[in-house]
Amino acid sequence: MPALLPVPFHGETLFLVEHHGEPFTPAKPICEAIGLEWSSQYQKLTGDPQRWGYVAIDIPSGGGEQKTLCLPVRKLSGWLSSISAARAKDEIRHKLVAYQAECDDALWLYWTEGHAERPGAPVQGTLGLLPPLARPRAATLPKLQSYGWNGDYISAARLQLESASGLLAGLEFARDDQARLDLLTAAHMQCQAASLFICNHYDEVRQHA
Repeated sequence: MPALLPVPFHGETLFLVEHHGEPFTPAKPICEAIGLEWSSQYQKLTGDPQRWGYVAIDIPSGGGEQKTLCLPVRKLSGWLSSISAARAKDEIRHKLVAYQAECDDALWLYWTEGHAERPGAPVQGTLGLLPPLARPRAATLPKLQSYGWNGDYISAARLQLESASGLLAGLEFARDDQARLDLLTAAHMQCQAASLFICNHYDEVRQHA
């Protein structure tokens, strides 16, 4: 049974679980944390399995193991950005926008940088993560531009695209298929984060043009 890695985020607890060496996250807790209706999102995700790449993973719960719909973290930004903040209820809009901008970064940072070589080593960043759990491959995964959404959004998007470009340049020197997958996954997430800002900013500008 895969181990759940809890990740505190905006006052809630999200989870990571490893599946074939890749980080996945249960989608329902994210919906519940934001205040979204799970049934409609479940239909969206299961209606296009090729696009979302979800997997039903046995997750421990109070009533025993349960099949739980989990998304690859690399698909998380795409799924959240498919939910229109403009159409969301007023009481959840702010939280939805925060999750769209930061959730995938928070989970990916925990996966890539939560591993410590010694017990009690400080965790990088300001995301308030739990003490790191050992994940043998974490030290080999690429580092990301993680500070993108805390300052100037335009500069952040540029940095994330530059980071993705650097990661792609490293493909030529990747030692094996796993290293190439790590690089491509990291570059994908950087591009998604930048694309989310570009799409949101475009909509804002177009509304006032």
